[in-house]
Amino acid sequence: MNFLTRLHFRQKLTLLISVALIVPLLASVLLFSGMINRQLNHNFSQRLEADLGALTLLQEHLRNSLEQGVVGLANDNTLQITSDLKIIPQLQNYLQRQSRALDISALQVFTPSGHLLAATAELPQSCFDAPGTHLVTEGQGAVLCTRSTIQQGEKLIGYIVGGERLTLQAIGHHAPTSLFDDFLLTLDGQVFLTNLESPPDNIFSELSSAKKDATITLSGTRYRSLSRCINDEGHQLCTSVLLPLKPLQHSFWRTGIQITGLALLLYLILLVILQRLIKGLTGPIHRLTRAASLLEKGSEQELKLDLSREDEFGLLNRTFAHMARTQRNHTRELEARVAQRTAELQKTNDALRHDILARQKAEREKAQLEAQLRQTQKMEALGTMAGGIAHDFNNILMPIICFADLAHMRLAEDHETRPLLEEILKAGNRAKDLVGQILAFSRQDKQKRQPVNLAESVSEAMKLVRASTPAGIDICMNIDASNLWVEANATQLHQLILNLCTNAVQAMGDKGHLEIRLEQDERAQAVLKVSDNGPGIPADILEHIFEPFFTTKEAGQGTGMGLAMVHGIVRNHHGALNVQSTPGNGTTFEVRFPCCNFDNLPLEETTGELPGGKERILVVDDEPAILLAWQTLLEDLGYRVTTAEKPETALEEVMKEISSYDLLITDQNMPEMSGSELALAIRDLNPNLPVIICTGYSESCSPEDARHLGFDHYLHKPCRSQELAGAVRQVLDRREESGIDSQPTRTQNTDKDASSPTLQDAVGH
Repeated sequence: MNFLTRLHFRQKLTLLISVALIVPLLASVLLFSGMINRQLNHNFSQRLEADLGALTLLQEHLRNSLEQGVVGLANDNTLQITSDLKIIPQLQNYLQRQSRALDISALQVFTPSGHLLAATAELPQSCFDAPGTHLVTEGQGAVLCTRSTIQQGEKLIGYIVGGERLTLQAIGHHAPTSLFDDFLLTLDGQVFLTNLESPPDNIFSELSSAKKDATITLSGTRYRSLSRCINDEGHQLCTSVLLPLKPLQHSFWRTGIQITGLALLLYLILLVILQRLIKGLTGPIHRLTRAASLLEKGSEQELKLDLSREDEFGLLNRTFAHMARTQRNHTRELEARVAQRTAELQKTNDALRHDILARQKAEREKAQLEAQLRQTQKMEALGTMAGGIAHDFNNILMPIICFADLAHMRLAEDHETRPLLEEILKAGNRAKDLVGQILAFSRQDKQKRQPVNLAESVSEAMKLVRASTPAGIDICMNIDASNLWVEANATQLHQLILNLCTNAVQAMGDKGHLEIRLEQDERAQAVLKVSDNGPGIPADILEHIFEPFFTTKEAGQGTGMGLAMVHGIVRNHHGALNVQSTPGNGTTFEVRFPCCNFDNLPLEETTGELPGGKERILVVDDEPAILLAWQTLLEDLGYRVTTAEKPETALEEVMKEISSYDLLITDQNMPEMSGSELALAIRDLNPNLPVIICTGYSESCSPEDARHLGFDHYLHKPCRSQELAGAVRQVLDRREESGIDSQPTRTQNTDKDASSPTLQDAVGH
C-alpha cells in the first residue's frame, strides 16, 4: 500500500491498464497452448492408428499373397507333371522361377510320404506338418507358411509348401509406405519382429498393463503406444506401434515459446501505445500536481502551466495560478511578521540564556561546596572512628607492653625467656606505631611542621599501602638516601604518599609494578618518585588531573580530590610536582622538597635501671588490666599504690584522706567523668597535688590543653615502663625542688579559686 500511495495518477493508471491487459493475454496463451496440445495428441493418435492399420493390412496382404501363390502352384499342371516324373533339376528350376514370379521367398515340394524333392529355401518342419496358412516362430523371428496338396485327378502325388520369413526387409518390401514408426510383432508373448534395436525386458509387462492408447516408459525413454491383438489358430498375435515423445515435446515447446514470444511482443507494443495515450491524457494533471507540490514546499520557481487552453484543464490551470499568487503574497507577509517576532524572541532568549548560565554556575559551585562538605564530613567521621579504634587498641596494648616490661626486668639477663619477651615488646611497639599512623592519616594531629626524616615517613606510609594493595601488584622501594630531613607535617606527608600510591594501584588494576624511589639531587633536594606501569594518562586529561573534583572514574567511585590535595600539600611545603606519562607506558609522579640541615638532631635517650621512690600514688583507669600493670610496676619500684576503676571511687578516696597522696595518675577517657574533670575536682581539694594525664586518644585534652590546665605531665598510651617510671620520678622531683607542699590546708577543702583554670575554660572553645 505504501508503494501505491507514492505513485502519481499517471503511473497508477498505467499500472492498472497493464495488469488488465496481461490477464486476458495470459489466458489466451494458455488456451491456445491447450488447443495445440489437444491437436498434437489427436495427431499422435491418428498417426499411430495409421501405422497400426498399415501393419494389419500388411499382415493380411502377406497371408493372402502366400495362400493364393501356393494354391495356384498346386493346381499348375506343370508342377503336377514335373512332380510325377520326378525330374528334380527341372523341378528345382521351376520352383525358383515361380518363387521370383510370385515374390515368395521359400517354396518346397514333398512326396506324399513327406520326402523333400526340391526347395528354394529352408523352412521349419512345422510348415509341412500343418495344412493351411499359419505362423511359425523360429528363434528370434517368425515364418508365415502354408501347405497345399498336389493331385492328378483323385490321386495325391505330393505337397507344395510355401513360406515367407518376416523380416524388416520383407515388411519394407511389401509395405505401402517406405518407413514405419517403432513397432513390435509378438506371437504368444515373444517378439519375432521389431525395428527397435534392443527391446527391453519389461516391454510385455508395460504393454499388457497399458491401455489401448497410453504413455509408457522403456529403458528411460517415454513412448506413446497403440496395440492390437488377434487369435490366429490358437496363437496370440499382437501388433504394437510406439512413438517417442521427446521430439514431439520439443516441437510442442518450440511452438509454445514462439506463441509466448509473439504474445509478449504484442503486449509490449500495446503498452507503448497505451503509455503515449495515457501521457497525453494525464499530462495536464501531472503539471498541475507538480505545481501544487512546488507551492506546498514554498518554492519560488515559476509555475509552468498552460494558461491558454480553452478546455476544462485551462480553466483549472488559470484558477490554480491565481491561488498560487495569492498564497505567495500571504506567505511573504507572514514570513516578515515571523522574522520580526523571531528577533524579539532571540533577544529574550539571549537574556534568559545568560540567566540560566549564571544559575547553572551557581548550582555547580553549590554542588562543589556540598561535595567538599561531604568529603570533610566523611574525613571527620573517619577520624572519629580511627580515634575510637586507637583508644581501644591502646588500652589493649598498654598492659601487654607493661607486663612484658615487668617480666623482662624480673628475669635474669641470661634467662632463655628474655628473647621471647623482647620480641613481644618489638611487636607491641610496631602496633603502637601503626596506631600512630592511623591517627596521623585521620588528621587528628595538629598541622604543624617539624623536622621529619623523609625515608622513615615513606617506609611507614608504605606499610599501609602494602596492606591495602592486591597481591598481584609488585611493590619495589628504592631508598638511596636514608637520612633526608625535611621540614614538613608528618600527617600531610603520609597523605601525599598514600594518595599517589592509591592512584597508581587503581590505574593498574589487579596486576602491575609499583616503584617508590627516594634520592637526593645535586641541589640537595629530596626527590620522591612514584612510578607505575599502568595504561598512562592521555594528553587531554593530563592537564586537568590536579583540578578539584576532576575524575575519570564512575559516579560513586572517586571524589576527584586526591591529586588536588597532593598538589596543595606540595605547594604548602614549598616543593615542586612534576608528572610524566605516556599512554601505554605508565605514569611517574616526581615530588621535590627542600631539605633542612640538622646537624645536631636530638638522640634517643637510653634507659638503664628504672628510678623508684616511696611516695604514695593514686592510679585511676577504667581498664583493670592497665591498673594491675601500673600497680605492679610502681610497687616494684618502691611506691605505695592505690588503684580505682571509677573516678567517683577515686574522688571518695581522696576526700577520706586529702593529704595522703603525693601523685595522681589518671586516664583521660573514662565513663561518667573524664580524667581532666577528676583531676580538677581533686585539685579543688588539694591544689598542690601533682597530676599525670594518660590517654590513648582524646580530642578533649591534648598536651597543650594539659599544660594550660596546670597538669604536670602528659603521657600517651601505650607507654613503656621506662617512660612511665621516668615521668613519675621527674614530676615528684620537680615538686620537691620547687618546694611546693602537696599537703593542702583545711581552708582549701571547700573553697574554690575563681581564678584557677577549669576544663570548660581550657577546652570549651
